[in-house]
Amino acid sequence: MCDEHGAADAETDGPPTSGELLAQHAPALLHEAQVGLFVLDVVDQRILYANPYFAELVGRTPEELLTIPVLDMVEPEYRNLVAERLRERIAGKPVAPYTVIGRRKDGTNFDAHIAGRRLEVDGRLALVVTITDLSDYNRVLRQTQRIQAQKEAAEAAAEAKSRFLAAVNHDLRQPLHAIELISTALRRTQAHPAALLLCDRIDQAATSMTALLDSLLDVYRLDSGALHPNVRTFPVGDLLRDLGSEFGPVARDRGLRLRVTRTTKTVVSDPAILRRILANLVNNALRYTQQGSVQIVCRRDASGVRIEVRDSGPGIARDEHERIFDEFTRGTSSADCPPGTGLGLNIVSRMASALQAPVTLRSEPGRGSVFAVTLPRGPDVAIPSAGQPAEPAAAALPQFSETG
Repeated sequence: MCDEHGAADAETDGPPTSGELLAQHAPALLHEAQVGLFVLDVVDQRILYANPYFAELVGRTPEELLTIPVLDMVEPEYRNLVAERLRERIAGKPVAPYTVIGRRKDGTNFDAHIAGRRLEVDGRLALVVTITDLSDYNRVLRQTQRIQAQKEAAEAAAEAKSRFLAAVNHDLRQPLHAIELISTALRRTQAHPAALLLCDRIDQAATSMTALLDSLLDVYRLDSGALHPNVRTFPVGDLLRDLGSEFGPVARDRGLRLRVTRTTKTVVSDPAILRRILANLVNNALRYTQQGSVQIVCRRDASGVRIEVRDSGPGIARDEHERIFDEFTRGTSSADCPPGTGLGLNIVSRMASALQAPVTLRSEPGRGSVFAVTLPRGPDVAIPSAGQPAEPAAAALPQFSETG
């Protein structure tokens, strides 16, 4: 039978509510929480209870925490602030969470983020306070802010350098152009060999200064990351023909022959950067070749299309092959050749790396040099002019076996 009392008993024998479960397990949850928590008596401002995480955070035992004022765990310059916030909470005023510098028993510090609320414990007014250690977060935040500030400073410096170099480029090229015009005018009015020789030296100095300025600007673009390849497919024969037109008169003036391979091949690359690479290689070859010829050869290999600049110059010793690409480096066999900036091959190497097409070298003293860059191959195209002579034989210059 079920009487009134039985019915009441049946009702209490049902499953506990979520509130009852929370009340049952709350002490264990608070004890194991991974955030500092303590209950503070509002009268003497001493701790009534502290969980293990808070005890570990401040470097004290739970028993110690019950005997010391809570303000002893805050750095002196923050104690007035904490005391004021405690009074506001006790008075029932809303207090937003705030951060102070906490103090451990051993004197070390941590960033304490404090939040709390008022409640009654066994009929006594108390505060439940949570302490979150933000030391790691703030450390990462400060480091991020420092890195951001350094990044902004570096960007500002790079922008200032860009403006400076643009101004230098403009201001230096004007007097260089004026020097070339003056030299040309002098050459027209002078017939004495000594005067003409001086004009030649003026032209050489202006050319060297222009080359150095171009090299310095190239180095800046590489260092600043301003060199962004615009890769596309294009016929490499047009580029090689333009190089032949540009450097042909230079070769003739030096008593050399420049031979350029006609080709139907296309490559996948940045034509402007590739042109700078090949122009540097051809210019170097013409500078250091005293007699014979320089040849630009385009050939297909297993990796794509290889463009070679061959010369009959003094050659480079094998132990110098790697460091010849360093800044301001010249091979020992080229000591008697006209001086250069010492930046050409370094710029070539770095530009080629930007194209992901490293430059290779084959050379021996007394047998000339072959610099080569290999590029991805595109579809071949027809040569528009059918009556041109055939490509020159690759055997016109000394050959080297593949190594490495």
